[in-house]
Amino acid sequence: MTHQQPYSFYEERRKYPRVVINSPIVIYHNDSVLNGEIHDISEDGLQVRCDRKTFQLIHPSGKFIRKNNAPVVNVLFHLAVKGRQFDISVKCLMYYFVVLPNAGPRDIAFGLRFISLDDKSSIDINTFIENAMTPPEEIDIKIMSEPRTIADISVLNIHDVKTELLNFLKTRVINIPGSDENNDYKCLVAAIETLFEKSAEIENRLYRIEQGIEDN
Repeated sequence: MTHQQPYSFYEERRKYPRVVINSPIVIYHNDSVLNGEIHDISEDGLQVRCDRKTFQLIHPSGKFIRKNNAPVVNVLFHLAVKGRQFDISVKCLMYYFVVLPNAGPRDIAFGLRFISLDDKSSIDINTFIENAMTPPEEIDIKIMSEPRTIADISVLNIHDVKTELLNFLKTRVINIPGSDENNDYKCLVAAIETLFEKSAEIENRLYRIEQGIEDN
C-alpha cells in the first residue's frame, strides 16, 4: 500500500468548511457491503476511516489514486437535521487515501467526493453543516422565533419542545425558579408561570398608567 502526500496536504486543499461527526457509514463496492466511520463531512464530500482489510476490498492495488484507477463507491449514512434523522445515499469517487500513524485499527483515511447528490440530500447536508457551525444559543433563538408548520411540529417530541423553550428562555436571561437540569418539566412549568406573572404585572401597570392611578 502506497501514498504520495502527507495527510496535511489533502486537508489544506479542501475548499469547503467541514464538520467532524465520527458517524457510522455503510460502503457498497462491487458485491461487498463494508463498514467504516465518517470522520468529517463537507459540502462536497466526506473523509472516511476504516481498517486495512476493508480498504483493500475497495482499492486492492493500494496504488496512488489517479483518474484511471479511482474507486467509485455507493455510501449510506444518517444525519440529524432539525430534530429529524435523514438517510443520505450517494455515489462517491475516492480521490486520495493516507495511512494514519498511531490511529488504532482504523488507520486508513480516504476522501470521497460526491458525484450524484440529489437536491434534497444536498440541502440536508448543508443545513446540518450550517447548524453544526452555529453557536447553540443562536440555533435556539432561531428555532423558537421561526414560524412552524404542523408537519414541523409533528416530528418534535415533548422533550424536544421543552428543551428548546428552556434554552430559548435562558438565552433571554429569564430567571427560572427551581432550575434543575434533571427535571426540565418542572423548570419549564416554573418558567411559564413566572412569565405569566410578569405579563400580568405589566398589564396591571399599564392599566394603572392609563387610568392615571398613582402607585403608593
